[in-house]
Amino acid sequence: EMDEIVIDAKSKMAGASVASTAARSKHGVLVIAAKKLDGTMVFNPGADYIFCEQDTVIVMGDTEDIQKFRSECEVSPKA
Repeated sequence: EMDEIVIDAKSKMAGASVASTAARSKHGVLVIAAKKLDGTMVFNPGADYIFCEQDTVIVMGDTEDIQKFRSECEVSPKA
């Protein structure tokens, strides 16, 4: 499944690197792209990419893995 995660100020992802979120190694979730607030897309962001508040992160993985990733990173559930 693919999903979009919008990073808000309360999320642990704001200011964190792709590597520090352990998206793939711990959660089995692949970060496909990040869409910046200005619409710029960063495809296949590297491990050192820093997520910013209001980034929309496009991820791929099993539904359950994505939900656990959202929960651990304190990202609001999908509306």
